[in-house]
Amino acid sequence: MSICLALMFVSSWYYAIVAMVIAGMIYKYIEYQGAEKEWGDGIRGLSLSAARFALLRLEVGPPHTKNWRPQLLVLLKLDEDLHVKHPRLLTFASQLKAGKGLTIVGSVMVGNFLENYAEALAAEQTIKHLMEAERVKGFCQLVVAAKVREGISHLIQSCGLGGMKHNTVVMGWPNAWRQSEDARAWKTFISTWGCGLGGIPPLSPTGAL
Repeated sequence: MSICLALMFVSSWYYAIVAMVIAGMIYKYIEYQGAEKEWGDGIRGLSLSAARFALLRLEVGPPHTKNWRPQLLVLLKLDEDLHVKHPRLLTFASQLKAGKGLTIVGSVMVGNFLENYAEALAAEQTIKHLMEAERVKGFCQLVVAAKVREGISHLIQSCGLGGMKHNTVVMGWPNAWRQSEDARAWKTFISTWGCGLGGIPPLSPTGAL
């Protein structure tokens, strides 16, 4: 492609500029209109090809120190009504990321996947709406597991794709865990820290989240 561009400018630089402007206008018009035909959305196909190419490029070698940035996996807890208990964790993540880098918002629903499939989809949509409200640009992944600790372990191990994987786990600090009669709260927290310390540092903001 670079050779073609060079030949265009060598032959006639002003015609090359006009051709590039026209091509850019056609591209933006197709992007605006959607270009949905029998073969599908052309722009979406180009985006998928570009994403695949970029992911394969990221697999080559370890990241350079200057290119390192926090890639967050934010763990949210759901209540009995499948609402997020501590939405301000997303506020914290949004301020920390400033809209850059990878952000994956994960949550765990206790149950059976086949039996709770509809509820899982509804809970995922709730989290996505909350992400939009907090202006968090990223992805949402909800898993259904028999135990919360198992689900968190699955999220930490499997979230991401190729070189786009999290390197930091964000989760809420358990409030009043000393006075709690339910030992599952602090056991789940300690277990998550154990998973996170396996090469992925955890980050737990304290205070009223």
